[in-house]
Amino acid sequence: MYNKYFVDHAYTISISNNTNNYKEYLISYAYPDTSIPFNQSLIAGIRPYSIAFLDNNKYWVNVIKNTATDKISIIYFATDTLLKYPGYTVRVKKKILCRKDYST
Repeated sequence: MYNKYFVDHAYTISISNNTNNYKEYLISYAYPDTSIPFNQSLIAGIRPYSIAFLDNNKYWVNVIKNTATDKISIIYFATDTLLKYPGYTVRVKKKILCRKDYST
């Protein structure tokens, strides 16, 4: 029996960590990074020399087109930065490792 709530496919973005340090990352639909929606529960981690996969049941091009800026950002943080500073300081002082923007 067909159930419209089950997904028969997924669209995947891979996130690589090619360093020997644990990294944290956040997927943001807000731009610029001063508007980071800083919520610790939205931050994910990735082990050294590994790949994380971000799956969506929607085609990523359509997801990106439905954002206010037609882009998504993956923002990377050092774990010790997140432990040392509160979210407000990380956001305002841009204490990020890097930001990768993706658009259609």
